[in-house]
Amino acid sequence: MAVYRETDGNIVREYLLREGMPVFRKQTERALVEIVPTKSYGTALFIDNELQLTEKDEYIYHEMLVHPCLTVSGSRKHICIIGGGDGCAARELLKWGDEVETITIIDWDSEVTTLFTRTYGWINSNSLTNPKVKVEHANIRELLHEQRSYDCILIDLLDPNLRQDGQIDLWYDCLFLAKHWIREDGAIVINGGGVTPWETDQLASFLDLTQKKLELPLHLYKTFVPSFGREWCYLLFHSTKKLSFEIKIKDLKYMSTNAWSHAYSNTWTPDYHKIFHLNA
Repeated sequence: MAVYRETDGNIVREYLLREGMPVFRKQTERALVEIVPTKSYGTALFIDNELQLTEKDEYIYHEMLVHPCLTVSGSRKHICIIGGGDGCAARELLKWGDEVETITIIDWDSEVTTLFTRTYGWINSNSLTNPKVKVEHANIRELLHEQRSYDCILIDLLDPNLRQDGQIDLWYDCLFLAKHWIREDGAIVINGGGVTPWETDQLASFLDLTQKKLELPLHLYKTFVPSFGREWCYLLFHSTKKLSFEIKIKDLKYMSTNAWSHAYSNTWTPDYHKIFHLNA
């Protein structure tokens, strides 16, 4: 039986492949991109051997990334996604209809966005061809001196690990842009990566960095994503110190007011509260 093997830190996962379905591989200028036909999760995207999304449950990650951020923001007309070249976050943003006027995606790998515009556009409901969506291919370092203004900023990049080469500089640049581009009463959300009660150092150091750089109240929440194999964490920054709201968007598969309550306050154990200094 053919398998695809992923190395995730100290964990190795094997995914059974659908018979007769080849793995698509392309080495771009930025990374090794692989589209893997798994039996359990359907079509899956791996970049440099790290799972990014799967057909069967990516909606959990992307609904949780997008909808809390837009709900708390004072406005949601103009939105920026840093990363997000697969187009799934843009798909969720478009569910807000006329409230969203423009979506700017800044992703440095044009070959990934081309792949998810053409061959795999069905995964994101062809969001990347929507007239509201503009895709920019740029290294964010090239944009540090630009003056922009957005109501919501979504940072949908690789999982934060400040011990990896280059990540400190990357996150300094991302947080600098987010701080200077966000409008008053706007909201910022960041993919915080996986979290477990016995492995918190990586996230704790990232929380410390983001809070120092953004200087806004942090609202930490998490949910379980089956294909990721653990709970996934999100960092939401907004001027409100305590969040309480209802999700009003229809046709969501996972995100709801109850799902938000569970993710934001009900699943953080006392150990997490002590380590992350949570107030939720």
